Amino acid sequence: MGMQEMAAGGVIPNSNSYTAIVFLCARLGDAKGAERWAEEMEGHGHVIKARIYSALVDACSKASDLTRTELWAERMRAAGFELGEETHSGIIRACAKAGNLVRGEHWYGIMLEGGLVPKAYSFSAMVTACAQTGNLSAASRWIERMEQAGFQPAVFVYSSLLHSCAKAGDVEAASTWLDRMEQAGVTPDTQVYNNMLNACAKSGDVTALRAWLTRMRDAGFSADVYTYNTVLNGYAKAGDAVDAAEIFEQMRVNGVQPNEVSYTSFAEVYAAHGDWAKIEGLLVEMTAAGVPMCSHFLCAMLDAYANAHPWQPNRAEAAFRRYHTAGMATCRPLIMALSRAVGWARCDSLLGGRTHRQWAMRRSARG
Repeated sequence: MGMQEMAAGGVIPNSNSYTAIVFLCARLGDAKGAERWAEEMEGHGHVIKARIYSALVDACSKASDLTRTELWAERMRAAGFELGEETHSGIIRACAKAGNLVRGEHWYGIMLEGGLVPKAYSFSAMVTACAQTGNLSAASRWIERMEQAGFQPAVFVYSSLLHSCAKAGDVEAASTWLDRMEQAGVTPDTQVYNNMLNACAKSGDVTALRAWLTRMRDAGFSADVYTYNTVLNGYAKAGDAVDAAEIFEQMRVNGVQPNEVSYTSFAEVYAAHGDWAKIEGLLVEMTAAGVPMCSHFLCAMLDAYANAHPWQPNRAEAAFRRYHTAGMATCRPLIMALSRAVGWARCDSLLGGRTHRQWAMRRSARG
């Protein structure tokens, strides 16, 4: 019998009834429902016991609501109950999900004072939170704490660290974490290697890019579309058409279907050299494969026309008209590429005179 049916039948819910519904809501991830029934339970004169408080803290933690998590934790302490290891761990997880490293440190200190050790998932969550904010020194500190507590960081924890290094293009830091991971006996996966390759690509270090791709293959991992796109992007940044062509061919030979990112990265290599004929050929192949044209590819094509000798404004205009007519939206990078390819006056005319008005409005808004 449900709570509403009990009320309709004149049956007054008791403490066990409320406890059961609070736990059910918590298990189902319905933090607000669990809180609502707990409040009603208390309003009807029933005492909220320690395990109900713990369930509420856990439910709010899983809902990523740090404010409510801490509120129920404080109410639990005010009621005279001690916060156990599991409850504290849930609070630290909530701090991590909120990206609040300061509060995470605060609650970790409280645990240490009470002789408690966080659960492995709390350590993992804090490491990931540190990585997401780019605070690698704090991440390293939390990994050391995790290892001292007897927990082995999982592969996804290290992957989050390498992802942070990749965003910064920090090859040395990424390499250090990958080596540390292997020394700890954790086997890297494809995602870890992809993050390592991304760090190399972002930094423009094609030598490291080649070396890590070889190391990935030697470890028995097959490159996926993200791997190939990352490597292509690295070669594009370096203007390395020869290696880019080789990787693109390997991609097809190995049965990995290039997507719009693959074609765009490959096109960008030729755009810098003004090789519009090569990019037009890629477009033909791309269309035949059913891969849709994106604005980034069109930008690369327009850049190729702009960098060509001789300059190719007529081809650039034709390409823009064709895809703009098909419904491709204009964006700032596309407008800038078009202006380089055909000149500002012609660009403004193609856009119906909007370009100069937009720039004037932006200048006016900036004061």
